[in-house]
Amino acid sequence: MKPILCVALAPSGTLSRATLEGMARAREIAVARGAELVGAVLAPDAAAVAPEMGRHGAARVVAVSHPLLGAHLHAPVVAALEAVVRHVSNHPAPRERA
Repeated sequence: MKPILCVALAPSGTLSRATLEGMARAREIAVARGAELVGAVLAPDAAAVAPEMGRHGAARVVAVSHPLLGAHLHAPVVAALEAVVRHVSNHPAPRERA
């Protein structure tokens, strides 16, 4: 069974109410499907926020920290999401062509 992935952007270092509501729905879907709920936190200090996702039902949490994740820029978020999806799905990044 493929995991259910719930992504949280926490630029200010806290999970929003909307994120927690999304976690609750993702948890319902995971339980109904017999799947693992994986949380992903993208924040300047994601390790500080990650335990809260665990308390809200994530079986495991991937924490991605970088100062730019607090700057509301799209490129760092997209790059971080790509890395999380590859990590969770066990797909390595493609090799660059010479």
